[in-house]
Amino acid sequence: MRQRTRRKREALDGETQRQIEELDQQRHAHRDRLQVLEIQAARMGRSAPPEVITEIMEIKAKLVPIDAAVFKLTYVGTVRADVPGGQRNGQQINVAVERTLERHRRATVAAQTDQLMFLEVRLETALNPIRTALYVCGALAIIAILLTLGTLIYTVLK
Repeated sequence: MRQRTRRKREALDGETQRQIEELDQQRHAHRDRLQVLEIQAARMGRSAPPEVITEIMEIKAKLVPIDAAVFKLTYVGTVRADVPGGQRNGQQINVAVERTLERHRRATVAAQTDQLMFLEVRLETALNPIRTALYVCGALAIIAILLTLGTLIYTVLK
């Protein structure tokens, strides 16, 4: 697969190749950072800080337009060059590319939604013991107030 992509890229003009190389460098840097964060999150498990999870989601969101741009630069240009004299027009190809990018965007949004739901569940799980402690403290405070009032009433009536 990579060899086929490399051959397709060799057929592109110099400016397009330069743009693809810049995007590849950005993508490589983002993926390196993403890998470090995912390892960190995996080691920490449920106790991973929210900022790590948030940064993972942000990096994944940054990778989507970079991947889309590389895809467009690599395949759209090549597809147009491969199409002999007007059997397909560029508009049909663009529609296919846009559909592919839309599917990719939807998959990314679904993954982000899953991450947010996971964070919400973790937050709810963390808050449950706190709520329970507050209820117990509230109940104990009410009992203490009632005992104090009972003692006060008892001393007044005596």
